[in-house]
Amino acid sequence: PPQPHMAGVACFDNRFVNSGFCSRVIDHVVTDMTPRAYLIAALALALLVFAGWTGTKIERAPWLLKESAWSRDRTTLESQIAALRLAALASEQAARAREQAMNLQITEAKTNAEKREKTLRLAADAAESAARGLRGDITAALNRLSGSAAAADHRALDAAGHALGECADQYRALAAEADRIESDRTTLTEAWPR
Repeated sequence: PPQPHMAGVACFDNRFVNSGFCSRVIDHVVTDMTPRAYLIAALALALLVFAGWTGTKIERAPWLLKESAWSRDRTTLESQIAALRLAALASEQAARAREQAMNLQITEAKTNAEKREKTLRLAADAAESAARGLRGDITAALNRLSGSAAAADHRALDAAGHALGECADQYRALAAEADRIESDRTTLTEAWPR
């Protein structure tokens, strides 16, 4: 037969569960216990419950410490993330401000270039008008000389007038190209970021 101090162990063994041994042991313990035994059992049970409760608290304490450390770490990370977001926002706003300033600078450079181009067109038109006036003067001089001067003089003046006209046209074209290049250079210099 199993020993009385082994009864609890025997109850968990399958061969004793089916034989009714556990129920007989429990009946024997319950019916044969004195009030003093009940008191001792109650104190033992209370002691076990208290030990289990405090043991659970002691086991939980490292987890609680870890949880508080994690919450501190999480708070630190959240504050770092917030600081990074603010820095990114400030950087983005600064980049937008630089871009707007650059766009304003480019717009001003384009406006100035358009003004210069208009001035250059006016100067080219004035040069063209002066060249036409010079051709007209040469033609008028040739017409005055044609009646009185010899044919050779007329041919020489006509060739000189023609050469002067071509020189004036090429000079005007060269001046217009030089002015355009200078205007482009000025535009690029004004539009270049500072």
